[in-house]
Amino acid sequence: MGGKESKTELDDQKTERSQFFLDAAGTMRIWLNERVIFRHGEDGWRVWEAGLVLGRMAVAHPEWFAGKTVLELGTGVGIGAISILRFTDSTSVMLTDYNVGVLDNAQLNVVLNLPATGLDRARFQQLDWREYASFNETFDVIIGSDIVYDGAPFEELAALIKQALRPGGAAYIIIPSQRFRKEDFLKAMAAEPTSLIPEVLPLPAESYSCLLYTSPSPRDRQKSRMPSSA
Repeated sequence: MGGKESKTELDDQKTERSQFFLDAAGTMRIWLNERVIFRHGEDGWRVWEAGLVLGRMAVAHPEWFAGKTVLELGTGVGIGAISILRFTDSTSVMLTDYNVGVLDNAQLNVVLNLPATGLDRARFQQLDWREYASFNETFDVIIGSDIVYDGAPFEELAALIKQALRPGGAAYIIIPSQRFRKEDFLKAMAAEPTSLIPEVLPLPAESYSCLLYTSPSPRDRQKSRMPSSA
């Protein structure tokens, strides 16, 4: 899972610019500003392996995002969003994070990787999962990596995903296979009310799992209500 080629120190706060490859051939690469050393609660400044797993999954399956609106939860440095914006034909991507400074850095990373003509496809919003009820937008696809952790508000996060995912949409959540508190998230996602269908997608990175949640389309929901023929 390598890919970091070079780094350049940007300022006295130890922000570095590093290059990462998203494919084996080394033709799909992105540059990211990150902090290897950061204060407690500023994990979003760091490039984590789960984010790279998400980015590589996205470029391996661009058809999942073509013509879609995308929401990234806990965007951090923006790996997932940037991978989709740069290497798929997505309609738009909204990057969200609780930490405003982290979100500002993600915006810089988007500018660093996208041509000026493509910047209007990216949107940015500070988002507290605990205030999901005030978030009124819906999306075709939701993505997230490393958003399942000790202390996360799982019930509110699950409610946000259920609320923001459009009928016929899909949510892709990357987590380490052995992540502590994983069961709490699964339980929150399974709690009523929900119509989402869960699935685990295989990944080349054996230490990670992709939790897929799909929302039935209106036609599928109508079929499920139709009486079966004898």
